Amino acid sequence: MESQTFIAFAAVGLFAGTIASLLGVGGGIVFMPAVFYYYSLSSIDADFAVKSAVATSLAMIVFTAMSGGLGHFRKGNYIPGALKWLVPGSVAGAAAGSHFALIVHGESIKAAYAVFLFIIAIQMVFGKDKRRTCDGGGSDNEARISAMPLLLVGLVSGVLSGFVGGGGGVIIVPALYFLTRSPITKCVGESTLLIIFTAAAGSIRFILASPLEMEAPLMVGYVNIAICAAMVPAAILGARLGVSISSRVNPDILRRAFSVVCVFIGLEMIDAFTLLQNFFK
Repeated sequence: MESQTFIAFAAVGLFAGTIASLLGVGGGIVFMPAVFYYYSLSSIDADFAVKSAVATSLAMIVFTAMSGGLGHFRKGNYIPGALKWLVPGSVAGAAAGSHFALIVHGESIKAAYAVFLFIIAIQMVFGKDKRRTCDGGGSDNEARISAMPLLLVGLVSGVLSGFVGGGGGVIIVPALYFLTRSPITKCVGESTLLIIFTAAAGSIRFILASPLEMEAPLMVGYVNIAICAAMVPAAILGARLGVSISSRVNPDILRRAFSVVCVFIGLEMIDAFTLLQNFFK
């Protein structure tokens, strides 16, 4: 990998980590399209490119989630007793989702990811800032932990994460709040801790898979180690940066700006701009 490319990936990682901390979204929203765009600049097969982008995104999320999860755990931002029910469903779901991603064509994954980004954009525009609402939820003693709903939440979020390379928190956070009535800060922390296991299960499935032809250097299964090496340290730094500046910026402006980015990337994923260009020719 050329030095300019390495620096570019590091910058993307820094941005992804910062956005994840500021807005409470997974870094995979940035990781996956960035890796796919890098592949699209070369002659690498599009189907392989999408699957490797998903796999590499999941591998990077493991490290960023560990960094964020450790911070949340130290601050007590988790729901006692919930993780033991969430993890089994999430791990099984991530393994199933990543397996499904391996057997379907990359175009289907791109379309699913575009829909996911559009949903995120809508949530960013119309949703309320999680850090400023609902913090008066019930205490740990008031939280009601029910095994079956938590298993189901883990399963659904795991399938989504394994299939598109991130995003389980979109399901986990609101589901935990309504199921346990715990403060939203604890739901966010619990989601971050769970994503460690989800992303690990999904990435392991991609690592164990063997592409028919290795179409990029430094690959372990479908995971691009060189890209991970460039992005992960910067993403961890970005996550810490996001935490430090989160109280100094207007989150509403950030959420709306990022929603525009999500819509743009989603349209690019489904080749909407190419179709529009061809229409006016």
